[in-house]
Amino acid sequence: MRKIVESIKKGTLLGKYLMGVESSEESKEIKAWIKKDPDNRNVLNSVNDKRNIKSSVEEFEKFNPTLAWQAYIDKIINLRRRKVLLRWKIAAIFFLITTLASIVSYFIEDQILFNHQQLSTTINTEAGQNSRIVLPDNTIVWLNSGTALTYNNKFSITNRDVQLEGRAYLKVKHDKQHPFVISCKNLRIKVLGTEFDVDAYTENDEVKVVLASGSVELSFVDGKLDKHTLNPGERATVSLTTNKVKVDKIDVKKSTMWKDGYMVFENDAMQHVITQLQHWYNIDIEVLDKEVFELVFNATIKDESLEELLSLIEYSCPVKTNIIYSKNQGIKNKVILKRK
Repeated sequence: MRKIVESIKKGTLLGKYLMGVESSEESKEIKAWIKKDPDNRNVLNSVNDKRNIKSSVEEFEKFNPTLAWQAYIDKIINLRRRKVLLRWKIAAIFFLITTLASIVSYFIEDQILFNHQQLSTTINTEAGQNSRIVLPDNTIVWLNSGTALTYNNKFSITNRDVQLEGRAYLKVKHDKQHPFVISCKNLRIKVLGTEFDVDAYTENDEVKVVLASGSVELSFVDGKLDKHTLNPGERATVSLTTNKVKVDKIDVKKSTMWKDGYMVFENDAMQHVITQLQHWYNIDIEVLDKEVFELVFNATIKDESLEELLSLIEYSCPVKTNIIYSKNQGIKNKVILKRK
């Protein structure tokens, strides 16, 4: 209730200001209010813009003042006209100020709510597909299959914060005043201008960050991880269960070729291969024999079909594969892997 009363008071004050009937003290109060917060000046400018209060004023103008005036004069024709005219003008001014105050109060509440409301945009890539997008700050992002990237309505204005679920390669536009910050699970990745790859699928208990150029700073939202800075050519594997970071040197080109439509495996453990293939082909893979995880796989995949890929795995590794095709679009195809 107190907030509503304050809003009405402020609306009445601005209503007088817009009509030019405010007192000197009220004028000082308005100027102090404008200086207090930049958003207040934006609200006042928006209110001054006729387009913003057009709909409300049009509602007010539905009343025909000429007919109302004539009806009033007909009823009080025997009264002294000068006195009546004075009272009518006073009433009209009061009514206009009160109505305009209500309009302004409503607009202020709506404008302030809009300015502070955190709207967000989420970009999703469908399973089995990759996509390339350009963010409002001209940062280029490649999204891997089954990935979601979210940013708020203040992005590139007051912040450059995004949330990531899945895998993305980012070419971040340099902006010293607004660092680019990625949040994935409990991990925060802070950069100014750089190129790097983030693997943060929700089913994994770790996040992998590969730095191609520039530098990135890693930290945990809850402060449990000391800040780590990566150098180009390094990969950080961050455990979300033990809060530990492992940094090693890798072939960046190999690790990031997925954004160009390639999957490259060079002596990769089958556990890693299975995870990547499930996203790439939008399938479920069930391993019947634990010995399969001890195997390694070598291949470069571009446009191979699932059937061609499985034939390649059977040729390269001592495993047997079987595809169970789903008859329901909402259920993924399933691949059974077992040792030969």
